[in-house]
Order: sequence, then structure tokens, then C-alpha cells
Amino acid sequence: MTENATSNDKLYNKDDEIPVSSIVNKKKREEISLSSHGYFSDLFFLWVFRFIRLCRNIDLSNIHISLGKSESSKHTGKKLYKSWRYEIEYHTSQPSVLRSLFRILGKQFSLLAIWKVLWIFFTWLGAYWLLKHSILYIENYHDSSKQNEPVYAGHLYALGLLISSIISSICFHQLYIQGTKIGIQARSGLMVLIYRKSLKLSSLSNGIGNIVNLISNDCNRIAEVCINFHFLWSSVVEAIIIVVIAIIEIGYSALPALFIIIFVLLPLQYFLPKYAATTSLKTTFAVTKRVQLMSEILTVMRLIKMYAWEKFFKNKVNEARKNEMDQIKKALRFKTISFMIVFTAPMLTTFLCLITYQILEKKQMTPSVTFTILSLFNTLRYPMTMLPTAIRSIMGAQVAFKRLDEFFILPEAENYINYENDDKKEYAIEVVNGCFEWQGSENPALNNININIKHGEHAIIIGDFASCSTLIAAITGQIRLLSGDIDINGAIGYIPQEPWIINGTIQDNIIFGQPFNEERYQKVIEACLLSRDISIFPQGDQTELTDRGANLSPGQRQKISIARCLYHEANLILIEDSFSIFEPQIARILFNNCVKDFLKEKAILFVTQQSQFLPECELVIIIENGEIVEQGSYEELKERNISFSSLVNDEQIALDDELLDFNKYLELPSANNGDMTIHQLNNLQVEVTEATISKIIEKNQRSVLSGARVLSNNQETVHRTIEQNQLTMHSILDINTDINRQNETSITYKSMYQKAYLSYLQSAIGLPLTLLLIVFFIIVHSFRFLSVGAMVRGLLFCIVISKKSQSFHNGIFNSIMRAPMYFFDTTSLGLILAAFAKHLYLIDDYLPDTIFQFLHYFPFIIGTLIMVLIVVPYLWTVVIFFITLVILIRTYSRLPEHRLEQLESNTKGPIFLHLSTTLEGLFSIRVYRAQDRFTHVYKNAIDENHKALFSLMFVKTWIAFYIDIVASLFIYISALFLVLFPNSNFSLTEVTPSSTGLALSNALQLLVFLQWLMRTISDIHGAMYSCSTLRLYTDHVPSEAPAIVNSNRPPEGWPNNGKIDFRNVVVRYYQYAIAVLKNITFSIRARETVGVVGKSGIGKTTLMMSLLRMVEASEGSIYIDGLAIKEMGLYDIRSRIAVIPQEPVLFAGTIRSNLDPFEKLTDDEIWKALQDVHIADSIEEMPLKLETPIIENGRNFTLSERLLFMIARAVLLNTKIVVLDEPLAALDYETDELIQNTIWKCFENKTLIIIASQLSHIMRADRIMVLESGRISEFDTPQGLLSNQNGAFSKIIEQSGDLEAQKIKKEILSKISPPKSNESGLHVMFKEDPNHVSKHANKMNNQNNKSQLTPMPKSLENVFFNITNNSETIKNTPSSSKSSGGGYTNLLSLYTNPNKKDDDDEKDITDRKSDQYLRDNNIFIE
Repeated sequence: MTENATSNDKLYNKDDEIPVSSIVNKKKREEISLSSHGYFSDLFFLWVFRFIRLCRNIDLSNIHISLGKSESSKHTGKKLYKSWRYEIEYHTSQPSVLRSLFRILGKQFSLLAIWKVLWIFFTWLGAYWLLKHSILYIENYHDSSKQNEPVYAGHLYALGLLISSIISSICFHQLYIQGTKIGIQARSGLMVLIYRKSLKLSSLSNGIGNIVNLISNDCNRIAEVCINFHFLWSSVVEAIIIVVIAIIEIGYSALPALFIIIFVLLPLQYFLPKYAATTSLKTTFAVTKRVQLMSEILTVMRLIKMYAWEKFFKNKVNEARKNEMDQIKKALRFKTISFMIVFTAPMLTTFLCLITYQILEKKQMTPSVTFTILSLFNTLRYPMTMLPTAIRSIMGAQVAFKRLDEFFILPEAENYINYENDDKKEYAIEVVNGCFEWQGSENPALNNININIKHGEHAIIIGDFASCSTLIAAITGQIRLLSGDIDINGAIGYIPQEPWIINGTIQDNIIFGQPFNEERYQKVIEACLLSRDISIFPQGDQTELTDRGANLSPGQRQKISIARCLYHEANLILIEDSFSIFEPQIARILFNNCVKDFLKEKAILFVTQQSQFLPECELVIIIENGEIVEQGSYEELKERNISFSSLVNDEQIALDDELLDFNKYLELPSANNGDMTIHQLNNLQVEVTEATISKIIEKNQRSVLSGARVLSNNQETVHRTIEQNQLTMHSILDINTDINRQNETSITYKSMYQKAYLSYLQSAIGLPLTLLLIVFFIIVHSFRFLSVGAMVRGLLFCIVISKKSQSFHNGIFNSIMRAPMYFFDTTSLGLILAAFAKHLYLIDDYLPDTIFQFLHYFPFIIGTLIMVLIVVPYLWTVVIFFITLVILIRTYSRLPEHRLEQLESNTKGPIFLHLSTTLEGLFSIRVYRAQDRFTHVYKNAIDENHKALFSLMFVKTWIAFYIDIVASLFIYISALFLVLFPNSNFSLTEVTPSSTGLALSNALQLLVFLQWLMRTISDIHGAMYSCSTLRLYTDHVPSEAPAIVNSNRPPEGWPNNGKIDFRNVVVRYYQYAIAVLKNITFSIRARETVGVVGKSGIGKTTLMMSLLRMVEASEGSIYIDGLAIKEMGLYDIRSRIAVIPQEPVLFAGTIRSNLDPFEKLTDDEIWKALQDVHIADSIEEMPLKLETPIIENGRNFTLSERLLFMIARAVLLNTKIVVLDEPLAALDYETDELIQNTIWKCFENKTLIIIASQLSHIMRADRIMVLESGRISEFDTPQGLLSNQNGAFSKIIEQSGDLEAQKIKKEILSKISPPKSNESGLHVMFKEDPNHVSKHANKMNNQNNKSQLTPMPKSLENVFFNITNNSETIKNTPSSSKSSGGGYTNLLSLYTNPNKKDDDDEKDITDRKSDQYLRDNNIFIE
């Protein structure tokens, strides 16, 4: 459904009513308006002098820049919106954005043609008529047979050249700046219209990236065509005028010109840019593909290194890069040919015409004819240069308009909810026979939904989680209503499952545009347990949150999301499983504080997968397959024998947050006061110890010395800009704030650029060959008619530039792929991606184009100056004055230009940041009805960017205009000196009509190309910053250990058994950081399953990382099957250990490439693995089967399917060691059971290490390791650990709330007889059941004999001399570790044959040689 033309939209009428928080600067600010300053001032840009002075002398923050009303987003957005509404009303079948824009901007855009016509007239007036008469004046002066013109005539011709040059400059730059103004208006209106449309879309089916691309690329293309369009028709008109004048001057001799210009030059300059534009589009796709690939690689770099798949991804990137470079080379060749034509065609055309003139007309070529024709054809250079640009712009705009037309007719969300505000009404929400479907779906998502919730009634929704979430979407109006009614009485509050954070302060996120109420605010803070969190921030609740709340933990983000809902006084509260992220105790406290207390009088719909909340709500609604199957109170449903265990997952995420003593909250300072007194700090019951520091390091993998990294505004801009792929110059600012880049006299700044220039010249082919190519360029340019030389020069340039680009890419790519993980943990991925996106793009595309122009303009301008200085007498006396003027203009404006570029860059980021934030939180914005406020903020962001952009364009235009004024003065002085000194011998050549024509025709070329030369120099200088950045990554990024060490490669088939030994291992993430693992010693037997548990941040992840050498052990050694891994290559280690990661990741490609990237496996092997993980049947039903494409991180597969793919990947690796980092995602009961059974079946004969997130999963393990503060607290069988009621593991189970684990615990303990005590105090338990869960025992003991409980043999008591009654806690010290032999000393599960006794029992079982003894004696140490 498209927009309704009669709907009442108020987005454009409330801007002045919406309060926007801002800090008022009391210091007086200078005012600069970008609107009209008077006709004369606007023509000559006189007001820009003051603006540049202000930009030089004071900070830009103290300058208040204001847009004119016609450029403001409020004005343009409103006008374009009305025009579009008219369009969809009267052109229903095919509405057009182009027509809508032309309706509001067409008149003033068409009037720009007047400036272009005037520019053509005054350009030809100087280059043709005045030049011709100036030459005739000198010709008559030297020809005694002809009557001399009066002297004042020569002065008038010279003055005429000055005036025509100045007026043509005025016309040209007015055309440019007015085109920019219209482009900004079009861009502003379109950006507002796109944003407004996105707020109303029924679904983001095309993805957030598509909307961002519309604003970042398509709006810019339309703005660009507003500047360049008039060069299209004017180039054709100028070409025709030239041919007409040539025919007037030389008659039929102009036929070669007619043929070359009309039938060769114009078609070539039309088709070459067209092909170049097509190639550029392909290049853009290739760049996007490579950047997306790099983004994927950087995001999952940890996983790539775990799998040792660097080679596979290197090949993928190199293939993408090769395709990209092929397109870049092709586009560069088109540009080279185009430039060659532009700069050689005038000379060739002149030469052919004059030869024809002499042969056909049989007339002598006079200087006036020769140089008039030469000047005539020279003036064709600029329009022919701009013609390709105009064609590329128009083609880009055509694509943009087509995409915008498709976007604006997308269906919008239907407003089917009946909102009321009736206090007397009984129900807060009534859904009657509701039937709903998602946009684009053929089948209803919800059927026959009937819900009635009273005010103050709390309803819980369980069952099929997809249907539960869809119900929330239906109530908030996000999907289509097919039939039925929804009535909601009052406002809605919403707590999403994934918290949504906006950029702003903590307080801004909570009050969310509502009036501030101190009392309510404090109550909300306390209810949401935010007091402690806020107190640890230096600015308290005024702390700025950036990048989706990157400086907050997941729990803190969710608390803020809950607080937002509580502060918003809503009547109906929707909660979407929002407490599942918390540890059960915290979830329970939050539930009691928020739901049962704070919201007790509100109607609540609570979607959850946690069974602990079921008895707390008055109504339980069960949804399965889109239909309500049961509803009633918890007790009623129990009486109906409803099985809740099959509907919710009783297992809780274990130890996600540290278990807190909530009494700590009672003594904290107030939330809005970030400053704590010494007394308050002393009373704060949060101890900062080595343990807490190591937890911070483990959780964040950050050095304690660097502390928590809060992103700066610049880094935030980097993140968002790169995410939106803003590949424009200066679009990303990743500068070191310690370096004052504004002061270009800084030694550091100069040194950086010097190294950048040298680095670029030396790259690929070396400095000498690069300099030789530059010299060759200049030599060839001296002979402008040598088209063959120009072609060779261009092809050489393409080859060399491509090699340089490839050299920079290879350098940074190889450096990044070899970087250790701590580099990625401490470096913003946005900054790294910026190097591969923006900086590499500039070196690939922007810099070559700019250098190519420079190498054309520089010798051209230098050659022109030399030629004019040779011909014009005494001109050398004033040339220094003109050079000084140009340098002064450039120097005076360089700092303001640079500052405005920075400002434009800084203000661009917030636009895309706000856009992506809006699209991510679209549900919340609609629920809270905050569209007006968010639109207003977005308009302000657009205006801020356009102020900087328009200001920058004015400064750039001012520079170009006044350089043209200097060029005009130079032309005038040259003509004047020729008039004043016609007989002078003080020049290198005699002043003749020929030399006069030569000098003036070339001097006139300075009028446009001098300012273009200065612009290319500035652009090259700016692009060198990208070279510097890439070189920094190439040369200074640290490198991890070699992938392969040829002198120390493990034997084929290693490891054979999978035995793992840690010996006194100490792990630090950085050299001077606190140790995360502290002197760890333990052994894991071959084919043993070990579960690892402990609180978050105590070293579980680090244990896995150290095994894979993702982080190197600072001390100690790690052995696998007896071989130390420290000296091996990383590939040999990581490729022999399979890892199932916490987050299931599928790479872009196919199912086959995700399972077998190196194509070493047969189809049968892959299908067998898929069958083992119970996913083969689903893939068999797919048309492409193993070649089925995987898109956007596996979005076309469910979470459980992705998890099964991870298991299949580990199965196919067929390693002896498997590490499972269990997923934190909540799965329903059946899926969880399937995945767990699959894991136990597939890895039955492997050494399996499980880093547990759900305790019930590791109760089947052979042994369980409990980590506390980086040390092993307990390491024993589940039976042994659970037999000690006071042990750490027993306490963890009790505190976790994991009902399934507690159930298994009871089953295990029920089978264990009370252990007997011996003299040493060691509790001994013997095997009772041959079918015990310990697979290790079953594998080692094939005899199914019945064991019985007996006392421990005296011979074994001596081994455990260091054990007391409290033997479950292992003191992990070097001495104890050494004496225990394997880091564990608890023998709570001992399987033995009591009838076998001999003297060998006294052997030391800690000796590795005693393993056989234990087997022979049927003794198993667990």
C-alpha cells in the first residue's frame, strides 16, 4: 500500500514545538549567513573574505553559521513532501521523484542556463573577437602598407580581454555555486523524504543498508547532477559555435574541423564516459563486495584464526581485489583516452584546418587567422573535459531516480489499532478474532487471536517464541491486519528483547523526550538497579553513550531499556523476554521491582522463556504455530496437566553476570551525581582487587592500564560512516587528538605528509622509475600533437598506478591478517575497515584521477607561462607579483578550507548514525510515538552538515574565483605590454603578430586551468593522508607467531590421542597486565569430556584462547600428546583443534564452502556429517543442495540450524580435540535437546572441552573444572563434586536457578551412598552402576563386572598425603600442582577391583609410567 494522498501528516508542522537539548554557549558568537548578502557582494564573493578571516582566527564552534530559509531541511522537506503527495495523487500508475523535484526546483534550475549562455558569450568574445582584433592591431602596426589603428584601440582590446575574462569567471562560478545551492536543496528534501518514508515502512525487507545507500549515494548523485547537467547541452552548443565560426573564418577549410568535432570528438566524448560510467558502476559493486568481505572477515577474525582459515579468506579477498582492479584499470584507460583526445584534438584540428586552408584557398596563412583558429579550438578543451563528467553524473542520477521511485512506492505500515483514552474502560487491550501476516508472506503469522487484558492484570505469553514475538509486533502495529480488531486504551510501553540505545546521555535514553521529573526518575533508577552502574561513570547519568551503547555492558543496556519503559507513563506494557539476559537472581529482583511493584497497576503482556515467572502472573497465554492453544491462570493450566517444560526452557544461562550482593546498592550515591566524596568511596562496598581487575580483562580483553575505552566523537563517526560505506573524501576522521592538524606548520604534520609522498613514489616500481614516468609525461606533453606518445604515456600511467594501488592493498591486508587478536581487541574495527574502504578507495580511484589531471595541467600551465614570458616584453618584471598573489590566496584560505573539511566530515557522521539508530529502533519509536522528535533531530543533523558543506563550497569557489581574477589580470598585463612595447628588443623574440597571437591564445588558457591545477594540488595533498594511514597499518601493526615453522612441524596425524597438559601456565593479555590465568596445572586424558564452569570473567575463555595460542602464555608450557605447542606454527596447532563457537557464524558463500572451504572432502563425507547433525533432510529439500547460497551471516537459516552447521563443521575437521563454547542464546526445549544429543553423539570418541553456559549440559561430562579468580578451585567428576554440599560447584548449581541441573544433581546424589572416611580424611566412592554416565570409565573398563563399595587401599592413601577432609578445594600452588601430577588431587570417584592386591600397589601413581599400572588394577582416577 502506498502513501495515502489524503492522510494527515504533521511531521512538518511541529518542528518549532519540539524541545531539543543543547548547551548554550554564553560567549558571544560571530554570525555568518549563507543566504544572500547583496547582489554585488554575491557576484564577487566579498562576504567570504570576512568568513575566511573568522575561520582563520577563531574556532568554528564560536561561529554561528546559518542557512537561508530555502536551503533548510524543514523548508525543502515540506515542499518536496507536498510535491510528492501531488505526484502520487495525479500520477498514481507511475509517480516520479524527478517530476516532484522539477516541480519545486525546475524554474530556478532552468534559469542557471542564463549564466552558462553568458559564460559562453564572454568566453568567445575574448578568445575569438578580441584576440583576433588584438592580433590585427599588432599586424597593422608592423605593416606600413596598412593604416595604423589609434593607440587607445590597443588599450581597449587589452581592457576588453580583462573585462570579458572577469565576467566569464563570474558567470562560471555563479553557475557552479548556484548549482551547488540547488543540489543541496534537492539533497536536503530527498533525505527528509526518505527518512519520513522509512518511519512508515511496513517492513525493512530491503535492509537497513538499502536505505542508507539511498541517502549516502543516490541523494549525492542527484545533487551532483544539479551542478554538472548544464555542461551537457552547452558542450554541444559550444562545439557547433566553434564549427560555425571556423567556417566564417576559413570557409570550406573548416571541413576537417566539422568532421573531427561533430563526427569524432563529440561521439567519442559521449560514448567513452558512458562506458566509463558503466565500468565505474561495476567498480562500485566490486569495491562494495570487497569491503563487505573485509567487514565479514574483521567481524569474525577470532573464528577465522581459531579454524586457521586465513589462507581461504586471503584467496577470496585476492579474487575480489583482482576483479576490482580489472574494473579500475578499465575505467582508468577510458579516462586516459578521453584526456588524450581533449588535449591533442585542438592542435590536430588546427593543423589540419590550416593545411587545408593553404591548399584549397591558395592563401597565405596570416597570424590573425592562424592564432584565431588555434585559440578557437583551444577553448573547446574545457567543455570537452566537462562533457564526460556531465554524462557520468546524468547516468548516475538516472539510476538514483529509478531506485528512489521504487523505494517511495513501498507499502507502509497500516494504522489498524484503535487508540482510546478512557479511564472508565475495563480493558487495557482487546484483540478480537485477530488474523495477521508479515509483509510479503503468503501465510498468516497469527490466526484467531483473542486477548482481553484488564488494567493492572499481568499476562505471560509462552510457547513458540516466533509466534510470541509476532504477537508483540501485531499489537504494536508492525505487521498487516487481515481481519479482526485491536482496541488499546492508553499509551504503550515496550521493552524489546535486544536493548536499543540512542546516542546521548544515560538520562536522555531513560526520559526519552518526556518532561523531566526528578522524583519519578530516581524511583526508576532504583527499581532498575542502575544506581551502582551510574555511580561508576565519572559523569554519572550525564555520561555520553556511543555506538549503540558500546561503553556499556549488555546488562546495563537492558536495564536502561527497562528504565525507559518505566519512566514512560504507559497504560499497557509489552515485555519481550527482556530478563533472559540477566543471571536468575538479578532477573528475579528486577521482575519484583519493576513488574510486581512499579508497574503493578499497569496491564502487562510478558513474553518469556523462563519458567520462574509463570506463577507470578494472573494469566498465562500459550501460543503455538500462530494460534492461542490455551490461556488461564497458572494453577488452572496445571490442573489441565499442561506440560510447561515443553514450552519453556527451564535451563538458565549460567553465570552471565557476577552474583551480586544487592546490599551494595543501598549505600551508593544518587544516580544523577557522578562525583563521589571520599567518605562515599570508603563506604562503597565494592572492592577493587586483583580479582576484579582480572575479570575486567577477561571480559573485555583490555589492558587494565588502558581502562574502559569510551569512543570519541571522531571514532563514533568512523564507525557509522564506514558501516554506511561513505566512500567520499574526508568523510571519516580518525585523527590523533594530540596532533594539531589545524596547524600545518607542525613538524609532526609535515613529517607525516613527507613520508606519505615518499611512500607513494617508492611503492611498487620504486622511486627512480616513478620519477622517470613523470619526466616522460612532461616531455610528451611538450609535443601536444603526438597522440601516439600521449597514448603510450596514458597506458604506462595505468599500469604503474595499478601496481601502486595493489602494493598498498597487499601491504595492509597481509599485515591485518597476521595481526594478533589483542590488536583487534584494542583497535576499533571501524578504523580498520575505514582503511580498506575509504582510504584504499581514495588511492585506487580518486588519487589516480587527480594525479592524472595534475600531470596534464602542471606542464600545460608551466609551458604556457614560459611561452608567454618569452614573447611578451618585460612581463618577467611582474610575473613574481602574480605568482605571489596565487600563493597568498592559496595560503590564506588553506586553514579555513581544512577546518571546514573537518567540520563537514564531523557533521556527516551524525546523519547516518541517527538514521541507523532510527531504523534499528523503529518498533520502539513507533510504540512511543516519537516520530516527530526523531524527524526533527534528523533535520537538524542535515542542516548542520549542509552548513559545513555549503560553507566549504563557498570557500573553494572563492579560491577558484580569485585565482581566475589573477589569471585575468595576467592576460590583461600581457596584452597591455604588447601594446605598450610593440618595438621592444627586451624580449627573447621580436613582438610580431604571430608571437602576439601565440602569447595571448595561450595566456587565455590560464583562465580555467590555473585554478583547476591549484585544486588538483590540494586534492592530492588531502589524499596523501590516506597513503599515510595505510602505510601506518602496513609498517606498525604487530604480527603474531608464524603460521608454519618448518623446523618444528608435528608428525602426520598429530595429535593421535588428544591428551592435554597445562603445566604452570600463566596468561596475561599484555606484558604488564594482571594475570588472567595464574599458574594453572592440570591434565585432560585422551577422549575425556571436561566441562569448565565459573563466573563470567574468571578465565574460561582465556583457557580456550591459550590452548589455541590466540593469546600466548606468559609462563609455563602447554602440551598436546606430549609435544609442546609453544614452538610450533600456529596453523599446525589451530587446524588440529575443532572449535564450536558461542555465536554460530556462517560465512558468505555456499553450504559447501562453509563446511569444506579448501575443497578436500567428498560429497559423501559432507552428507554424512550433515546426517550426523540431523540437518541433511532440510538441505536435501533445497534446489541447490550443497551449493545453496548463504546470505548475510546465515540469515536464511534459523539459529538452531546455524548451531548444527557449526557442529557439522567440527565433525568434518575430524580432530582429536574439540572445544565447545556453548551458546548463550535461549533455545526452546526440543531444539536444545536435539543439539545436546548431537554433540554427545558426534564427539563420543574425542577429547571434548565444554565451556559451559548451561549447567545441565556438563553434568554428563567425565569431569568438571571449576575456575575461580584464574585458578582451579575444583576438578573432579560430577558425583565427586556434588557429594560435597559446601563445594564451589554445589553452590553454583544452587545459585544458578538451573532447574534441570538441580534435577540431575538429585538423581546423581540419590545413587551415591554416603562415603566412608579413612584415616587420611579422603572420601572414597566406588562404582555402583556399570552404566554410569562416565564414558571415560566405560571405554577403559570393558568388563561389565559389578563393583562394590570398599575402603580405599592403604597403598593409595599415601599418594594423597596432602588431602584433608576439605579435599574438594584444591590449592592451586606450584607445590600442590606438582605433587598432584595433574592439577587435581581429588579421588572421589575410584573404580577398582578390591580382590586384586599385590606389592605393586605402592607405586607412585603420579608418575606417567604408572598409567598402565592403574589400568591393570582396574583403577580409574576421574
